[in-house]
This record gives sequence, C-alpha cells and structure tokens, in this order.
Amino acid sequence: MYRAYRLDHKNTYRIRYGWRISRHGYHMVHHQQRAVICLIYNLRQHGYKLQAICNYLNSYDMKTSREGRWHPTTVKKIIDENSGIIKV
Repeated sequence: MYRAYRLDHKNTYRIRYGWRISRHGYHMVHHQQRAVICLIYNLRQHGYKLQAICNYLNSYDMKTSREGRWHPTTVKKIIDENSGIIKV
C-alpha cells in the first residue's frame, strides 16, 4: 500500500532509508540507498560489528539520507526496519 504525500510535503527526511517520494506523491524504491542496505546486510552476515559497518560506510563516503555520517544506531535502525524485506 502506498501513502500519498503532497508534492510540497515538508518532512521528506522522515521517509525510511531506501525509499523516496515520486512526482505524484507515492513511495518508490530509491535504488542507490537499497544497494547500501544490501551492503549493510552483507557486512553484518560476514560478522562485522555495527561500528565496523559505520567505519566502512564512512570511509567510502557513503552518506545517510540526510547527507550525514553513519552511526551504529542508524545502522541498527536500518537493519531492524528492513528485516522483513531482505532475506538473511
């Protein structure tokens, strides 16, 4: 089910990482961010700790949705939010 937003919606930063709003106001997959989510899951499967994943993402200059640096709580939140979407 899609949630429609007005085109001038002010709180687009509250959209979950890996999603974006289309021109018509619907949620759509953000392909670059989905690739980062898959990378996070792969690193986690290989035994990386949350801080090590953050260091990896920050060292390759991959930005969060708000163009910031990665923190362990951010990575944990992304893992929890996408646990039903990505099969481990």
